[in-house]
Amino acid sequence: MTHITTEAKGSRGGAALRLVLCSFIGIFLFFVPVDINGKSTILLDHAATAISTQARPVAIGFVLLLMAYGAFAPFLRGTWRKTVTDAVFSVLRVLGLALAVLYLAGIGPEVLFAPDMLPFLFDKLVLSVGLIVPIGALALAFLIGYGLLEFTGVLVQPVMRPIWRTPGWSAIDAVASFVGSYSLALLITDRVFREGKYTVREAAIIATGFSTVSATFMIIVAKTLGLMDVWNFYFWTTLVVTFIVSAITARIWPLAGLAHEGDRDQPLPAGRSRLRFAVETGLEQAATAKSLPTLLRESFLDGLRMAAMILPSIMAVGLLGLLAAKFTPIFDILGLTLYPFTWIVQFGEPMLAAKALASGLAEMFLPVRRAEARGKGTRLRPCRDVPACHTAQGGSTGHEVRGGRGVCQPGPVSVGLRSLHAGDLYPAQLPQPSGDLVYSRRIEHTGDGTDRLDRNIHGMARLTMMRILRSSEYRHMPWKNGGGETVEIAVSPDRATIADFDWRISMATVATNGSFSTFPGVDRTLSILEGGGMTLSIEGRQPKLLTASDAPLSFPADVPTSAALSDGPVTDLNVMTRRQALKHRMRRIHVEGAHPVATNARDLVLFCHRGSVALVTGGVSATLHGLDTAILVQPASLTLTADIASEAFLIEIGPA
Repeated sequence: MTHITTEAKGSRGGAALRLVLCSFIGIFLFFVPVDINGKSTILLDHAATAISTQARPVAIGFVLLLMAYGAFAPFLRGTWRKTVTDAVFSVLRVLGLALAVLYLAGIGPEVLFAPDMLPFLFDKLVLSVGLIVPIGALALAFLIGYGLLEFTGVLVQPVMRPIWRTPGWSAIDAVASFVGSYSLALLITDRVFREGKYTVREAAIIATGFSTVSATFMIIVAKTLGLMDVWNFYFWTTLVVTFIVSAITARIWPLAGLAHEGDRDQPLPAGRSRLRFAVETGLEQAATAKSLPTLLRESFLDGLRMAAMILPSIMAVGLLGLLAAKFTPIFDILGLTLYPFTWIVQFGEPMLAAKALASGLAEMFLPVRRAEARGKGTRLRPCRDVPACHTAQGGSTGHEVRGGRGVCQPGPVSVGLRSLHAGDLYPAQLPQPSGDLVYSRRIEHTGDGTDRLDRNIHGMARLTMMRILRSSEYRHMPWKNGGGETVEIAVSPDRATIADFDWRISMATVATNGSFSTFPGVDRTLSILEGGGMTLSIEGRQPKLLTASDAPLSFPADVPTSAALSDGPVTDLNVMTRRQALKHRMRRIHVEGAHPVATNARDLVLFCHRGSVALVTGGVSATLHGLDTAILVQPASLTLTADIASEAFLIEIGPA
């Protein structure tokens, strides 16, 4: 490349302005987190979230059109016959489109509608990726079209090439993935590769290395596994490990054997400083770049094409992997190959960690869900295995932790995947028919070797019980009138039927107009979670339009009631109690920051609808994610906390 020469000083100044201004816009859109309504993420993610929540029907229609194009285009163009891989993925894309249609229509076997199956794949992955990739494609024109890519490539070439065997401009991909989204990083990689700036080997190294993780995904993992208290250590360790692994895999099979026609970095001219040459290279690209409308159009079409190809694949391959992980031992068998590694690095449960890591081949969030499920369904090891541990039951060593909370002293002590230090509290969680039962008694060490229980004014040890129900554990049951299906969240007593429950909380999707089932002697409260709403015709009352923005509606469950949908299917939350014995109240609450809750209820149920809510009561703490539930018995106090704007439903149940 030669030094830039321009006929007029103004053209060079114009190129500089385009380089600086467009690069600033691209960097801001891709890399700068912005706090909106308590959620801190890049603007592209905010835009995708706003569309998916405020214009959900439009978003679903848009994503379905993309999936349809991705499913049928290979057959219309005949490209499905090129290779065996093309044929297989073409069939899988058609399957993915069919699964999406079945999910939205509510048709199919019950197992597919479990929260961790089609709902998870479509609502959490497909809908998100289907929006953020096209939106990100528009912003991509600013990031890589006007010289920033070339400027960065020359500047960091001495680092990227010798360590990761990639051009200097691959640093853009790495930062885009970690700060923004791995799907956007893959979009950048694809675009740069098709422009001829990456070889096959370089593109594969980037896609399988830098573009495999993102800060937003890591936050979800950290919150799920309770790692936010060590976020900095977790984040920077992951970053370093990812880059080390990328440097290693770039030099071994199969990546090392992929096509590489030679390095495509710009050589540094003799006598020219690297910074000066980087500026000149960026200015030349800015001066010769296409017009902004042209780049926006081309980038947007690229984003649509990429989204159309990957969305149906996510549905099909993701579901097959999830089914295999849930109903076959294939990933447990594969996990055996990883056991020596997890044992060497001294995981608390090396076999669990090995099997969880193997399940990541199906869906990268699956290891987190498996580890979380295992952690809440397994009792902690007996205290006799941890000599420094005092239990709430006996206040001395040698007692098994059952239904109590231990206080580690003096520590640290390894428990599972965590280390406890002096004064740390940990719960003993016992497997229950549905969810975890956690008892808590606060211990105060007096300094003389004895423990003193916190007592209430009656002199009795205060006992708080909290039960955590994860959405993946809910029961799916047919409606009493046979017209649909209910997701049973909680029922009292355990395993009670619809004929003999004391109280019951459930969700249901209403897809057609019709009559409600009647329950003699039962009061019910209904609230809309998703959808356009429905008009309830309750005998003895005026018809009532109930929408997702309305307060919950209470009415007798033993009077004739029918529903007419306003704008497509709705999902509702339903609470029922036996009128002669119990009464209840349900209210919708918005949580952002700390939110104290005052209640005198005997039983308190917290249902997290959107976001994540942390709760603390009587020394017990837990975090609920979307559709998770906590049941508390006689809570002395309750404080809810949410890092981002979240929505929950508080259900109070007590004697009539």
